Amino acid sequence: MSRKSSRKGISKNIISHSDGGFALITVLLLVSLLAVIGVTLNRSSGMQAMVSHNLNYGEEAYYIANAGLQHAVFLLNGTLTLTGTIFTDVPFGDGSYTVSITSDFTPMGQVLISSTGKTGTAERTIEKRLFPTAIAYPPLIQDTTITKEDKNFNFGVSTYIKLGITSTDRQKRALLAFDLTSLPAGIVIRSAFLELYMYDHERTVIGNNVIRSVIYKMNNAWDEGVQDGAACITEGATWQTKDCTNNWGGTDIDTTIQTNAVIDYDDINTWHSWNITNLVQYWYDNPSSNYGIVIQDEMEIGNQETFISHYASGEYSDVNLRPRMIVYYRLP
Repeated sequence: MSRKSSRKGISKNIISHSDGGFALITVLLLVSLLAVIGVTLNRSSGMQAMVSHNLNYGEEAYYIANAGLQHAVFLLNGTLTLTGTIFTDVPFGDGSYTVSITSDFTPMGQVLISSTGKTGTAERTIEKRLFPTAIAYPPLIQDTTITKEDKNFNFGVSTYIKLGITSTDRQKRALLAFDLTSLPAGIVIRSAFLELYMYDHERTVIGNNVIRSVIYKMNNAWDEGVQDGAACITEGATWQTKDCTNNWGGTDIDTTIQTNAVIDYDDINTWHSWNITNLVQYWYDNPSSNYGIVIQDEMEIGNQETFISHYASGEYSDVNLRPRMIVYYRLP
């Protein structure tokens, strides 16, 4: 073999080995690149999963905080005195909530509720400002019963007031008046209720088992009186008169129904309630018009036998069972 041929063979081998080296390097680079891409994708996927998980925790924490907020709102109903941390790590679902209340009664009368929900790695805090509802109990001025059966009798100091009808001539109505001057000026009235405690009842025949009671507004003054089921002497409302002297007139009672309530014969030893919000608002806006109310059976005309309910009066022995008015209000 010539020297020239040997050189050509060596060159071919060198080129062949060189191509193989480049191919190996290329493969290694590709494998490394794919490995890097795989690691990056894996990390990205893990981060996305973590972010998604944290977002879920955050959303859950928000709803847990909102649950704590609603719990506090419910607890605040009817009170202005609840302050400080009222709940600490109360379990809810997979997390818990902590709630605090800060009161700022002047000048706006606000309450700030701050609720923090926790679950997993997340924690969320939400806040709400409220104008809390206060409660007032305007005092009773006077109350009495007037009855068609005893037209000249006054019941001003009786321990009861009665309502209902058991025959044509046995109709009984209850008269009451409350003092609203104790309510603060400029308040916003949310609702108002009249409540009477029924401790007894009577009937002569088995008639209708319910009294469909209605409340009318009194337009003029009347006297409670000083008799306990006896003829009036110098003062006191009766079926015929508003003060033992002057007869009831056609304008003394506004016969527009202010509110109504159904009273059942079996509802004994319990409180009966009438919503008188509109009426109290009217009196609050027009203080000089407050002469009280009369409650009667809507079906008392004719022989519509129901029964007669006995309610504790302002002279009842248990002061906790006497007539009461409840007014819910807030500052403006």
